[in-house]
Amino acid sequence: MLLGLYNTYHDHKKSHKPFNTFVSFSTYGSLVSGLLYSFNLHGGISSIAQVLEIGVMLGFLLGSYYMAKNNPSGWLFFMLMNLSMASLMFLQDRPILMAQQLLSFCFVFYGFKKSRKS
Repeated sequence: MLLGLYNTYHDHKKSHKPFNTFVSFSTYGSLVSGLLYSFNLHGGISSIAQVLEIGVMLGFLLGSYYMAKNNPSGWLFFMLMNLSMASLMFLQDRPILMAQQLLSFCFVFYGFKKSRKS
């Protein structure tokens, strides 16, 4: 998120290589360590809830990273995050939280459509 703030402040014109490298390393390192921890804890993929949790993690981390890089693919990862979380809320019988995630998905979808037009 700090990378996105930096890039927005400088209008994506002034690149800061060490900071970009640090953020890339942190993002992909978090993904790998999260996946390894999950697989180690559960002995592989053991449930649909685990797959959805991985979708939430991938959606948030890669969505934030790509949005900071001004890449419209970030919107797609945020959609993955919202739909995965809505599915988790459905499985846990939390209809209000599921509805909130679906509403968030609508806002993300709108943002994605607007980013495609410009």
